[in-house]
Amino acid sequence: MPSVQLLQTLKLLIKQTVEAMKPMDISFGTISSVSPVKVRVNEKLELPKEALIFTDNADNSIESGTKVILLRLPGGNRFLVLGAQGTGVPAGSGDVPSTGGGAKAHNLSKEVEGYRAKVTQYAAKYGMSDYVELILAVMMQESGGKGNDPMQASEGEFNTKYDNKPNSIQDPDYSIQCGIQELKKALQTAGAKGPTDTKGISMALQIYNYGPGFYLGRADGKWSGCKEWSQAQANAYHNATGEGDNLYVAHVMRYYSVSSSGSTSSSSTSAAGSKIISYGEKFLGVPYVFGGFSPSGFDCSGFVCYVYTHSGVKNVSRTTAQGLYNQCKKISKSALQVGDLVFFTGTYDSDGPVSHVAIYAGNNRILQASGDRVNYGDLSSTYWQKHLYGYGRLL
Repeated sequence: MPSVQLLQTLKLLIKQTVEAMKPMDISFGTISSVSPVKVRVNEKLELPKEALIFTDNADNSIESGTKVILLRLPGGNRFLVLGAQGTGVPAGSGDVPSTGGGAKAHNLSKEVEGYRAKVTQYAAKYGMSDYVELILAVMMQESGGKGNDPMQASEGEFNTKYDNKPNSIQDPDYSIQCGIQELKKALQTAGAKGPTDTKGISMALQIYNYGPGFYLGRADGKWSGCKEWSQAQANAYHNATGEGDNLYVAHVMRYYSVSSSGSTSSSSTSAAGSKIISYGEKFLGVPYVFGGFSPSGFDCSGFVCYVYTHSGVKNVSRTTAQGLYNQCKKISKSALQVGDLVFFTGTYDSDGPVSHVAIYAGNNRILQASGDRVNYGDLSSTYWQKHLYGYGRLL
């Protein structure tokens, strides 16, 4: 199919998809036969040549093993084949890349831990062995390991056995297999480089929750897509569509820690630290009020003092950001744990050098009262790095 005709076809597909009010169906496959041409999508589905439309006469030059992207045409069982050039691996095929460093799931329920052997088995089957800890963290967030659909994969594209409705899967083993494939596809779409690539993992987790439309854009026009995850983008998608969990990444990351050194420690997220974050999340969206020290409104130090005290972790008297800094044991960034405090300077004209304080939530995220409300911030952002003052521990 010539490029001009391809562009016209894609425009028509988008138009028809919008009119049908259905998301565009994208799948991935491998050329399993050249004569005649066939594409293997999964263990049960192999598409014959009659169901395939190739671009730029690619069917004359492809080889067995070629990885392809499939775009289903609305109203039928024909697929536009994209990316059929050589044996390069597009997103969605082959093993997920892995880089150095380590990762560890923590604070998992006994039910989730009970699935560790099964998760390890199926992760190996689908080329996800390096992501066992992430899979367990996702399961913890999705179900705590309870029910027949512990990965909450019923609505995903890999569920071809049960209705695509919430909790329709009645076989935990099948749910795990579907969920692992769903997460694998999300990681590849996001371009994740390995289990310590928090940037890629963040995008993949949001895709797992929102669906591929978060990354690619939606055919109904409600969202144009984004290629880099941020909390602001996650919030914007939720506001535009009313769907999904805009805090899904933070929720999963409560159970997942990474170390670029290749080793992890269960102490990197203590039970007390997780308790602080879980309690503090209850106030996400509460307005920022200068001097505020209650659920009707917080400032940065009021939020920290209130959360520490009312979570039951440690009684902290109301004080300023500078006052909290003075009480803390000073620590290095490498020693930073979930629940520790991060201090900033120069964010406004304060009496002392410390002008802002936030709670470290893991993986370069901070939970704070800042701007106009309680929110999650990105510690690695240019703004917060510019104003970074130091780290401290009250625990």
